[in-house]
Amino acid sequence: LGLVWTCLADNPPPFPLLPTEPEDPALDHFTWNVAASKMRLLDAIENMLDASHPHFVHPWFLRTAAKRRPVEVDIHIHPGGAEAVYHEDAQAAGFMPRLLEGKRTVAIGRYFAPTIGQLIFRTERGLSVSLTAIFTPEDVNLTRPFAWFSTERRLAPAWLKKLVLKEFNRPLLKQDQRVLADQVRVVDAMGGDVQFKVGPLDMLGPAIWKIANGAEVAEVRERRTVYL
Repeated sequence: LGLVWTCLADNPPPFPLLPTEPEDPALDHFTWNVAASKMRLLDAIENMLDASHPHFVHPWFLRTAAKRRPVEVDIHIHPGGAEAVYHEDAQAAGFMPRLLEGKRTVAIGRYFAPTIGQLIFRTERGLSVSLTAIFTPEDVNLTRPFAWFSTERRLAPAWLKKLVLKEFNRPLLKQDQRVLADQVRVVDAMGGDVQFKVGPLDMLGPAIWKIANGAEVAEVRERRTVYL
């Protein structure tokens, strides 16, 4: 990936599993080194991979604010990370994916321990876009995401895809930064020691918190039906 990986432990664990898309020579790639902002590290990763938050944080950009449809989700949790595969097979509801993708077949959210999140969107033509984000803690509640976009090579030139994807994602980033900063303020106001409620749409969050904090996680495979 062209990045330097470090570990401060006296006895470092084995090198973590990394996503393969950013190193695929058959794809077009570009990176986006986002400025650090106020956000808790694991909350930022969970936010990226939370399929339900676009209804509230990015209404109409990614998903409609009110309309929902049933989606089958295959969940795989293992000691090195977690994955949720959303079988959508429908016209994208939000403005941005409708314009860029059309009919989406599959959306995938992946967590690579300890600090990598990945979103993959596929259509009937193949890969639409892969977004891999490496989250770097710079201080307490100060986190910098390093974003890596990968797309299939088609008619659109790489420079144009980079321009369009960055401009479309810029307002989404600001919305996420705002709610994550609010979350920091609320957690601090509550003394810092909070236990979040876990609902049926929290498919990867509990695994992220456990794996990143060194808890033992058994391998789990299950299918759920959710409304997105």
